[in-house]
Amino acid sequence: MTETDLLSRLSGPEVEAFKNAVLDGREGDVIASALTQTVDMARGYIAASFTLGASGTIPQKLKGAVLDIAVIDAMKRAGGVIIDPGGERKAAKDDAIRLLEKVASGDFVVEEPAVADTEESGQAEPGYAGRDFEWGKEFEDGL
Repeated sequence: MTETDLLSRLSGPEVEAFKNAVLDGREGDVIASALTQTVDMARGYIAASFTLGASGTIPQKLKGAVLDIAVIDAMKRAGGVIIDPGGERKAAKDDAIRLLEKVASGDFVVEEPAVADTEESGQAEPGYAGRDFEWGKEFEDGL
């Protein structure tokens, strides 16, 4: 995803305001950072039920949802420089999060990638590392 993709959700002046709102450029590229973080988050939801595609990619069906989330995330980093008097953009982000939750639960199906990613999901194998306790009258002191 690129800044050009985000222009489908923001006006050019809003994008420039985001860039100018950060402190003398010390924050880095707010737009690229928001897009990267949002794509990574979406990939986490996808990995819960589906195979991931190439690193840094998401299914086409989720592109709009990721952009809706990235708009608000970029706005937060840039100090609230966004035009949303009716709250439509915030509502779109909330809808996008609900869609990703449906993806994670398998209620919204996304297409399998042509080439699966080799990235590890980070999910731990189930196991038991606790202690086995012996129970019985002989172990119940003071009762």
